[in-house]
Amino acid sequence: MNTPSRLLLTIAIALSLMFFMGSLVVAVEESGGIGMKVTPLYNYTTSKEDKRGSIVVLDVFKGSPAQKHGIQKGDIILKINDQITREQDFEYLLHNHLRGPSFTDVKLEIWRPSIQEKFTLEIQRTPMVY
Repeated sequence: MNTPSRLLLTIAIALSLMFFMGSLVVAVEESGGIGMKVTPLYNYTTSKEDKRGSIVVLDVFKGSPAQKHGIQKGDIILKINDQITREQDFEYLLHNHLRGPSFTDVKLEIWRPSIQEKFTLEIQRTPMVY
């Protein structure tokens, strides 16, 4: 391959990478999360309070804001920004309350079954990378 062809190929590759990275940055900046996997909770009860219809944490991602704030697998999210999670539409809560613009705060009221205690955390959302 001669020098002009190599130069054109290099420029084409560089432009392609710039376009791809620009698209990736836009996708990352648009929405944020706190780094955990959740699901609706259908059959958990305690002697004090029935938690069915709330949201349970299935996993907490390593290095995430959720992990840094001490959220644990099995924690039950009772409220998101003062919105009760019980018997609410899971997808609506996930997309309109738990997730949101990057670098904004989300307030969670959590029930930890292992110690039978309720507590509140305020966590800043970080950009989500797909």
